[in-house]
Amino acid sequence: MFAKQHRRILRIRDEVDIVISDSPLIMSLMYYNEEMNLVDKGVYTELVFNAFNKYPNMNFFLNRDLNLTYQENGRNQTRRQALLLDERIKCFLEAYTVKYTDLHLSNAGDIAIATIAHRIVQQTSKSYTLSL
Repeated sequence: MFAKQHRRILRIRDEVDIVISDSPLIMSLMYYNEEMNLVDKGVYTELVFNAFNKYPNMNFFLNRDLNLTYQENGRNQTRRQALLLDERIKCFLEAYTVKYTDLHLSNAGDIAIATIAHRIVQQTSKSYTLSL
């Protein structure tokens, strides 16, 4: 997951001012599996953060609207599992002091666009990775 996502960013970084992704590089750490990986978790974590920190990231956490019906069809988790994963992700971000903005479905688009636009105006010569 990490290698594939990083390759996508590397392929386009010189062609765009901003990269928007629903799967930032650091999210691959949430799915680390000791049995499936060839490297120690500490080494892998260092590698992922090294790549992640090469970019001026803007991270957003989109909170679920609990009033909406959760569609399990085509998903990997039940509603309960998805909510637990949301909590794990937030704990992970806080444990590694990854800055992020909490967004709520009602105004997520407006806030994200305003934040991105502000950053672009400040530094137009760099590429960005935006995580939703």
